[in-house]
Amino acid sequence: PLAKAAGRETKDGIWQYFVQTIRESLHIVLAFSPIGDGFRGRCRQFPSIINCATIDWYSSWPADALLAVAERYYGAAPKELALSSLIPQLSAISQ
Repeated sequence: PLAKAAGRETKDGIWQYFVQTIRESLHIVLAFSPIGDGFRGRCRQFPSIINCATIDWYSSWPADALLAVAERYYGAAPKELALSSLIPQLSAISQ
């Protein structure tokens, strides 16, 4: 129905519409560990990983930042859950 609404009535036209829609909408997420030779090797084999992609590097958070986030969100939890005494341990889980 969408291809016909776009004026693509033939089998080839419908296929072209499908391919165009996929190219416009498809997003792929790859996650690699930058530790070791594996990542370096993959970048050499597939240079488009570096050239045609957005790379977000995530570093470890400082312990005080993790504690601040845990205090903010777990501190707002209902008191009957008794999470306030566990906040330091909960923030340490993400390290």
